[in-house]
Amino acid sequence: MFWVYHNKKGKATLHKAFCESCNAGMGLSGAVDQSGKWEGPFEDIDEAKASTEVALIPCRKCRPDRDW
Repeated sequence: MFWVYHNKKGKATLHKAFCESCNAGMGLSGAVDQSGKWEGPFEDIDEAKASTEVALIPCRKCRPDRDW
């Protein structure tokens, strides 16, 4: 599962659901985030890419762009 985080500056970051920064779309605090918006879950990276018009930046912690 994957999630996309859109910040207010217009950037979108791709995360794996288990990532500590993502926390299955709850973010680090586990509460509503005022600085951006989570979208997901998505079954695969292609589905996540199709959900946004901006280029996705892979999270540096969970590395969703790598095939484990």
